[in-house]
Amino acid sequence: MRNQRMNPEQMPNPGKNFQHMRKQKKSGPEEIAVGLVATIGFGGALLYLGQNFWWLVFPLIFIGLMPLATGIAKLFSSKNKEPQLPKNKSALLSGEKEILEAVHKYKGRISVLQAAKATSLSIDDARETLESMAKKGYAGMHVDLQGIIQYEFPEFLPEEKDDEFMKKLDE
Repeated sequence: MRNQRMNPEQMPNPGKNFQHMRKQKKSGPEEIAVGLVATIGFGGALLYLGQNFWWLVFPLIFIGLMPLATGIAKLFSSKNKEPQLPKNKSALLSGEKEILEAVHKYKGRISVLQAAKATSLSIDDARETLESMAKKGYAGMHVDLQGIIQYEFPEFLPEEKDDEFMKKLDE
């Protein structure tokens, strides 16, 4: 028989059959249960069979006691943790608050450089935060005569602007 080329789909994939055996992280209660069962099983076997089976100490420690201890540690550490925002999201929220204070100072219109100057944000962080606020609908983007992108927050604009707008609508 001649050597024939196989399509990649036809080639056997030995890893495919063992994907279900990949290591999965267990929760604290699961590890406690595994540790307890193994500790009782190997400990009982060691006590029942006696000193001739001293090698049962190793599975007792590594399969029983260690998962038991890590499960207890996971259980207590997860109870002490408070739910927190991801670092990136909490930084974004604090950046939004700083930018809103700067927008108030600049009377409703602000550029990226003005936002970076008035806050502790870098220029890139200020741009990303302003773009995010515009995408959410809190601000509009306008290009002024010099070609600078201004972010306009209608809720912070002076009242006269609204009055002028209404007068133009009436005309």
